[in-house]
Amino acid sequence: MVNEARHRKHDASGSAAPPAAGAAAAAKRGSRSGGARKGGRGRGKIATDSGVWFTLFIACVAVLSLGIATWIGLQFYHGTSPFPSVVTPHPAAQVKNLSQFEERRDAMLWGSYRPHTYLGFRARVPQSVVAGLSWAGLRGPLRHICDHGDGLRYTWTKHDGQTFGMQQIEDGQVVLKTSFVKNVFAGDLGDYGGDWATRITVSWKDGTPASTRTNHIPIFFYFYNEGPERFEFEEDGRVLTGTNANLGNFRARFFTNVTEDDTYTYTGLPVDGIEKLTQNLTTVLLSPEFKWNRVFDNAQAYLVQVRAQPPFELTVVYESLSPGDGAYDLTHRHGTLHGSGYDTLLAEREVAFDAKFDRLFALKQKGFSEEQISFAKAALSNMLGSVGYWYGASIVRDVEEDKRRAEEAAAKQRQSGKPARPLQPALYKYFDAPLYSGVPSRSFFPRGFMWDEGFHQLLINRWDPGITRDVLAHWLDLMNVYGWIPREQILGREARSKVPDEFVVQPSDNANPPTWFLVMEDILDRIDEAHDDTDASVARDLEFIRGAYPRFAAWFKWFDTQRGALPGTYRWRGRQRKPGMMNPLTLTSGLDDYPRASHPDENERHLDLRCWMAEAAAVLARIAQRIGEPAHDFEALAQQLRDNAQLNSLHWSNRTKAYHDYGRHRIEAHNTEHDPPYWRGAIWINLNFLTTRALRFYGQTAGPHRERAQELYTKLRGNLINNIFQQYQRTGFIWEQYDDRTGSGKGTHPFTGWSALVVLLMGELY
Repeated sequence: MVNEARHRKHDASGSAAPPAAGAAAAAKRGSRSGGARKGGRGRGKIATDSGVWFTLFIACVAVLSLGIATWIGLQFYHGTSPFPSVVTPHPAAQVKNLSQFEERRDAMLWGSYRPHTYLGFRARVPQSVVAGLSWAGLRGPLRHICDHGDGLRYTWTKHDGQTFGMQQIEDGQVVLKTSFVKNVFAGDLGDYGGDWATRITVSWKDGTPASTRTNHIPIFFYFYNEGPERFEFEEDGRVLTGTNANLGNFRARFFTNVTEDDTYTYTGLPVDGIEKLTQNLTTVLLSPEFKWNRVFDNAQAYLVQVRAQPPFELTVVYESLSPGDGAYDLTHRHGTLHGSGYDTLLAEREVAFDAKFDRLFALKQKGFSEEQISFAKAALSNMLGSVGYWYGASIVRDVEEDKRRAEEAAAKQRQSGKPARPLQPALYKYFDAPLYSGVPSRSFFPRGFMWDEGFHQLLINRWDPGITRDVLAHWLDLMNVYGWIPREQILGREARSKVPDEFVVQPSDNANPPTWFLVMEDILDRIDEAHDDTDASVARDLEFIRGAYPRFAAWFKWFDTQRGALPGTYRWRGRQRKPGMMNPLTLTSGLDDYPRASHPDENERHLDLRCWMAEAAAVLARIAQRIGEPAHDFEALAQQLRDNAQLNSLHWSNRTKAYHDYGRHRIEAHNTEHDPPYWRGAIWINLNFLTTRALRFYGQTAGPHRERAQELYTKLRGNLINNIFQQYQRTGFIWEQYDDRTGSGKGTHPFTGWSALVVLLMGELY
């Protein structure tokens, strides 16, 4: 059972829901309870004043009793308070409320922020209008959600993270090319992110037999409202109009080049929830009995179908209305987003993307071929095109409360001598909040992961620092009063539908490597290299580090909960030795089955966490110095954790001549009887990136191993780039990991999270 934890509706800023929303909720509650009961077994009409007062007295007593009973029940279930601290937002000012993010609000409002779909759009607001593409190929089920089982090749070839994107999807012999562009208007022309348009072009793959080319391919484009409002089709389904509380009025127009022999139809369907959209569409749209060109009662999904022989195309234009218009008068728009207007704007954005990419990464000057450069552009574009937006709340387990309950139950058992009843975990609904974040994989991990995001932003920060600051701001604002942030973000029904139940709950003592400090180090370097605090980009960086500092400091302090038994030691929490598990996992470390102690206990010392804390302390010291905050404590800890004498005494093994974790070890070949190694053996690009970066540093630093480090750097960098590129040529994907013997891609694909760091390796940007 999940407890709501709070009885008022709050967002992450703690602001209460508007009165209108409360009234609506009350009305709903009234209707669900059936209102006043009729024909009850009363004693007849009450006519006297005393009877009226007596009735009111009884009603008050009943309400008071119910309130007391509810309060007692909550006290019992939650331990000490119905509003536990574990779900209380941190009191520091929210970072995403900085002025720089308000300035970019309209520019960033709309985007391809639904990375789990082959093509999907939404706005960065709760209860948005969402849109997306679905189609039926020559084989297999309806295509909509990215899925390994579909067997498709799909990749963003160019995407700038803001204003446009170009993607190619290969579904057997069918090729879909999708693109989108945005037009953002400032000032009096609109407050809802301007207009956007997307074009889907369907064609046959080269070499497709003539007999196959006679087939008709159906594509569907839908709009779905997460809010309560209903939309309307006009002009025989060529126009959709509507309104949304968070986005204002809008209209969507549909343009096709199909002939009379082809089909253009529309419909509006009731849906059980956006997470069931694919299932509902499959059931209805592929049924031969379904009748088009009608809108059903209580419709939430509004879609058009184009069913034609390729080649053909569909262009969808979304136009937001200025609040002052009061009507669908769009004559003030700067051109249109279909036909030649679309072509011109898309071409301009593509040229700008290419020029910026060449300026930032200079791959041609480094000797890379045009094919390799196109590969690098696709790697960057897939990372940018995988950035998404979610709104909702995590489900968390209060580990400290579980410990208190267990201690209380044990004490009662000792007193009574009776066996204790099994305890239920203290599960709570976290506070509602938005998240703007990258994802590791569109098909398999389409949600936010804490330590992955630090690696993602090492690349994105080179391309668009504003996106990086925005992403980190959203993550930091998920912090609770203790400084803890759930390491895996599963927000909203659609995201939760993709996650196995065992991974949904986030324990409150679980950490994740604080990789964001690597990004903060890059930001500090950029400030220092500029030598001009008045520069506009530097000013935004400075505003960000000032605004983010209180939360970074609180996050760092929370990591005190991960300290080990001895000074200078750290230990990842959350390790358990389960039946049948020969190598207990350490999911919190990010390295999952890295071979640590086979018998977890409180005396373990985890070397990687000590290293992360050394980096974090040093970066926080730099931030504090830069903004005039006390830095001594951070400096002292950083110096202690970089003390090689202490490091050697805690982690050096004279027998193996290497550094190790400390604990009771028994290394097993498999994690369980049937579960092979995951992190052990395979080539992971994030760790190899850090290794390559370190070799580059030592290869450029005077010392006895300089030449050897430079030699290893050159070999490792070259091998990584060549192998990732070759596997991309062979399979069409960048992979989660690579086989250490054959180099073949393994694990999830496409995986354009940290594996896209190959772009930085190519550009030698560390």
